[in-house]
Amino acid sequence: TLESLAKDSAPSVRRNAAKSLASLIAPIEDIRTAAEAGQFDEVFSQLHSLGIDPGDVRVRNLAVFGSLTIQTHPSGAGVEAIRVGPGARLDTFNALCLGRTPVTARLMVAGEYLIRLKAEGAGSLEMLARVEPDKSLQLERALLPLGKDWDGLVRVEGTDTIPAFLIDRYEVTNAQFARFVASGGYRHASLWGRQFVDRTGTPGPRGWSRGSYPEGRENHPVTGVSWNEAKAYARWAGRELPTLIQWRRAAVGDSDFAFPWGDDIQNVEARANFTIKGTSPVGSYPLGVSPYGCYDMIGNVGEWLRDPGTNSGYLVAGGSWQDPSYMLDRSPVEAFESDAGEWIGFRTVKNLR
Repeated sequence: TLESLAKDSAPSVRRNAAKSLASLIAPIEDIRTAAEAGQFDEVFSQLHSLGIDPGDVRVRNLAVFGSLTIQTHPSGAGVEAIRVGPGARLDTFNALCLGRTPVTARLMVAGEYLIRLKAEGAGSLEMLARVEPDKSLQLERALLPLGKDWDGLVRVEGTDTIPAFLIDRYEVTNAQFARFVASGGYRHASLWGRQFVDRTGTPGPRGWSRGSYPEGRENHPVTGVSWNEAKAYARWAGRELPTLIQWRRAAVGDSDFAFPWGDDIQNVEARANFTIKGTSPVGSYPLGVSPYGCYDMIGNVGEWLRDPGTNSGYLVAGGSWQDPSYMLDRSPVEAFESDAGEWIGFRTVKNLR
């Protein structure tokens, strides 16, 4: 061994062996020091930079590891985990391939991971997982089958009081709403109590022109739609607007976190659109994804709900691009039917029998 060479060999051999031994010991000591200080990101970075497996006898007993178990329906989904580093940035190291569900990773460095699930014949799903030292995190998710009826939806598991339901992964986009308009969705708009038209007098959202959304904004959420217009789209799609209870469950699940991603308010700009510059394409903030795989539930646009307000109008949830970030955790606000500005959009739900 290097240690015996350092003791028993000629001086030049002993010096080289001692240097080699020191080069192996020093990184382990650095890792142990970081572990004792609770610097989990530093431990993760050093392990991967040095190519040290968490199961290595020199590190596996450090108090920095937790376990993660994932089950999916259907089973057999491939699982990748990408470390979320300081400042809410995806790690520069390659994704960790954890195998196929059901799968348990027993030695994961504590911290936040973006989990990607993909099963043959089913849609993909992304979610965040927070591994804690000496604790076991167990996640169970359903991947919807491929097909028109399931496109763009994710499943939210129910509770004793809330039945399971499906909800849009993204806010309804301009391109999606344009199909509703083209199909004659505004043909009987007079039945809503008024005729809604765009800036040129053509039936459509108020921010459009000649019945069309602004160029290059097909993947931005549709805005400037009243509650009636949002409800009409949902009915056309065979769905409904979410209730406040459904919206909250899709946003934070069983957790007591303030936001879909947890309690991190220091890195809001990396997790949600509060830029004060306008809407972003849906899904632009993967590190703000909810526990069930919904994007932009905080920021980008506020979202119409099915619930009426206490006096009039209907509730809007989630905050928008024009709100200050400190209002992230505010309760949904009341919005009147006529107050459908460029900060309000919506998503839909499909109730399960």
